[in-house]
Amino acid sequence: CKKGKKQCKGHTYIVVPFKCLVGEFVSDVLLVPEKCRFFHRERLDVCKSHQYWHTVAKEACLTEGMILHSYGMLLPCGVDQFHGTEYVCCPQAKIVDEALSKEEEEEDEDEEEEDDNDVNKSELPTEADT
Repeated sequence: CKKGKKQCKGHTYIVVPFKCLVGEFVSDVLLVPEKCRFFHRERLDVCKSHQYWHTVAKEACLTEGMILHSYGMLLPCGVDQFHGTEYVCCPQAKIVDEALSKEEEEEDEDEEEEDDNDVNKSELPTEADT
């Protein structure tokens, strides 16, 4: 669509981004956030597209009960063809949110216990009272 237009006119195009590999191939650096895990799949007998390896990574994360956070290609073997992928899987947001809310509840309980202890201390007689 043209910039600022809400509806497209004419033919629909699919744009596929690409990166030219010049010189020695270096895989992308993947950051692994807390509670996430790094994996890789490498098959020298398989030479497949970026989309194929994206699907492999996504499905592998799902079987671990996680979601795909980021991924990169390993070992090019042709034009837009690779022997594998490396990827980072993270817990699903719902699971992370539940864990965080559970931690917050435990912290709240700890604070309430501390408050109860403070009240008990003030009720104890002091030397001035005796």
